[in-house]
Amino acid sequence: MPIQTLSFGFKKPQTGDKGSIVFGAMEDNIDQINSHDHDGSDTDRVDTFNLSRYQVAVPSSGWSASGSYFKQTVTLPTGFSVANGSEYTKANIRFFFNGGTYDKQECFPKTNYLTATTFELFSLVNNQAFDVSFT
Repeated sequence: MPIQTLSFGFKKPQTGDKGSIVFGAMEDNIDQINSHDHDGSDTDRVDTFNLSRYQVAVPSSGWSASGSYFKQTVTLPTGFSVANGSEYTKANIRFFFNGGTYDKQECFPKTNYLTATTFELFSLVNNQAFDVSFT
């Protein structure tokens, strides 16, 4: 019986297959599992949006005018801090739109360090919600 090749190239021996057919398929599958990277070409793509250790929602209301921007103060999650301004730039903080045309898409808004546990987030509009993830 022929080996059935599944999506992403994994091999599935058929009932009744024996010996070298089974072991060859198993060896190929082990090699593929060992070298996969979840990019969608050799296994299912992993959506990194939900892999955050911490997440803070910034609501669409509460923005205050600041020059040509609008701003809100964001407080870091409990247990997460940056000791000084220079370490702030090393923190892994990612921003995503929450709602609207670009919902869940990563964005790169302007920010400003305030304290070890707070920073300002700037937006060009005063009604955009964001999700801020910290890892």
